[in-house]
Amino acid sequence: MIEKKLNRILQKIYSYENSELHRDKDFWTYSIPENLKKSEKELLAKSNFEINQIVHYSHDEVISKAKEIIETTPNLEKKVCNLFLHSLGKGFYRGIQPIFSYYFIKNLPAHKYEKFKISEQDYRANFCNICQIKNEEWDNKSENISDLYIGQARLGGYPDLLVDLEEIITFEDILADKEDIQIFKNLLDCIERAEDKETAPKLVKRISKEKILPNSNDVSRTWTIKCLAELGILKNPYQQDYSIMNSFYDFKTKNSWEEDIMNKVSTRLRIEMQFPYSAWRGALGINREFAEKIIENADVK
Repeated sequence: MIEKKLNRILQKIYSYENSELHRDKDFWTYSIPENLKKSEKELLAKSNFEINQIVHYSHDEVISKAKEIIETTPNLEKKVCNLFLHSLGKGFYRGIQPIFSYYFIKNLPAHKYEKFKISEQDYRANFCNICQIKNEEWDNKSENISDLYIGQARLGGYPDLLVDLEEIITFEDILADKEDIQIFKNLLDCIERAEDKETAPKLVKRISKEKILPNSNDVSRTWTIKCLAELGILKNPYQQDYSIMNSFYDFKTKNSWEEDIMNKVSTRLRIEMQFPYSAWRGALGINREFAEKIIENADVK
């Protein structure tokens, strides 16, 4: 587990100014900035954290290894639900991602890689039609782990899901408490107070203004709401009872819904397009059933 002091240092390292793109394999590496304080360099060295752990991933390997973790790790569902609730109540941002990783992999059907049919110039050209995971890719595992600790999440088919699961199974149990549950319920009440035309980005700003998540930051609030949309707590008009906790939705279908939304909004709003986050409006409300399922699975005493 990465401590807060170390991750603050890593955020200084993982910046564009210190980066180098390796175009042949499409990944970034980073150097230690000269303006890093002596004490920060000493802490980084003491941690033995490898800032450029470059890993090759394949579609089949990612799925196979992630499935094995899901199937062989006892009480993993309870752990990810506790981590998510703890992220809301205590600001443990690293707890946002695991609940998505768990249910995505659990409900992912067995399949062979099917290339997403789109122009070779599009960044999605090598995505799998079914799960979005590329057939082959290289990535900087170290940077991706660090991102998870500031509240960013990978809510789709990425090797990061495997990286996430591999790390959290090494954590000692982090248990949510009654205060975390109450903050979650306060968040649900806040969402239900939305005006009919409120969008998810506006909801994020309102949550910040009303201080509903007292230990959050801009990044964690945004990705929390995006995760709630994937969990089906924020409803969308395209699929009744949508939730990754219950079903799997293939990338091709989700992409078609996202493109439909894009065709209905102005160009300036398209930066927020990420289905199902982009599909929510206040009038749709929330699904309390899915929220209660998280609380029940966490088994908070």
